[in-house]
Amino acid sequence: MSGEDKVFLLRTLSERIASLRYTYDAQEKSIIRRILNEEEWYRLSDDEKQSKRRATISLGKKWSNDYFLGVNEKSDYSYEEGVILVYDAIRDILSKITEKESTTDLLRVKAFLVIEKDFIDENLRSNKHLPPEFFENIANTLSSKYHELQLDKFYVLYSDMYEKWTNKPKPVT
Repeated sequence: MSGEDKVFLLRTLSERIASLRYTYDAQEKSIIRRILNEEEWYRLSDDEKQSKRRATISLGKKWSNDYFLGVNEKSDYSYEEGVILVYDAIRDILSKITEKESTTDLLRVKAFLVIEKDFIDENLRSNKHLPPEFFENIANTLSSKYHELQLDKFYVLYSDMYEKWTNKPKPVT
């Protein structure tokens, strides 16, 4: 079954069972909705994903102080905003690399950026990242050689985002 057929099937089923109360349990509805959301997410372009990330933050900030919901404190979206900045920086660097000769150094940079971009693209709430040491090593060894890529600035941006990630793995001691 193609991805589009799967989305159509899940969307149709979700719409039909949404109003039913007892025929389908909440767990079934939840699974269908989750898989549908994932399939729809995979089909978005990079720009659409960034737009959805920004909209999610905007809505979260708008409703985080809603007294009807019983939430009285501001939510912190600095990690999510960092993900957006890192993603934009990755796309910018990758666009510059494709215009250049493919040296081993540039292939190394490109490989790790593509891996990180794929991790971020897995779902709306990114929860998987490369350790910042990868980008620190790249920045330390290649920033002066490829100044136009601004790898040192990328490392600072990435480290800041990673530091704000509440679900990061615990360091091995």
